[in-house]
Amino acid sequence: MQFVSYVDLVDGSVWSNGPGREGGATMELWPRHLTLGEWLSEWVWRRLYPPWRSTDPVSGEPRLATYEETAAMLGEHCWLDG
Repeated sequence: MQFVSYVDLVDGSVWSNGPGREGGATMELWPRHLTLGEWLSEWVWRRLYPPWRSTDPVSGEPRLATYEETAAMLGEHCWLDG
């Protein structure tokens, strides 16, 4: 499975493809909530991981995992430091 990031040239937001809402083989775009500069910094420092699908504990809606959730999923293989 290939993960790709996209930059919206109108507002500068970054989107990445990731597992669909049903958790199947389909892919959909997810907002990364990063500026292009932040995305590049994460990539340079090897902190940019493919998007992980998670569920918001309050609303129950699907969303991208936070850094903390990603670190918990990756365990000792995680490069994230907070």
